[in-house]
Amino acid sequence: IGRCVAHELAALGATVALVGRTPEKLDTVAQEIRESGGRADPYPCNIRDEEAVTALIAKIVAAHGKVDALVNNAGGQFPSLLKDTSRKGWEAVLQTNLTGGFLMAR
Repeated sequence: IGRCVAHELAALGATVALVGRTPEKLDTVAQEIRESGGRADPYPCNIRDEEAVTALIAKIVAAHGKVDALVNNAGGQFPSLLKDTSRKGWEAVLQTNLTGGFLMAR
């Protein structure tokens, strides 16, 4: 979802700051966008980490100026029955799907 949204926003003229945990995936999408004539920069970050998010936003603002829009689409789930989901797995889902989105939006 994030890759497609990034491509569409870049095609509409946006400078896209790509954020995710996997640098290689971010680099690939940034290169695809650049090859299509768009502007995109990769920013690896664990959005569950408040200090990392604070540093990330400062870095993006320093490079591009104020942020005009945010697409918060990080998320995940373990494909299992609730009774088979561990507390650690549950916490990981909450940290990404809820806390990470909150930290990025704030």
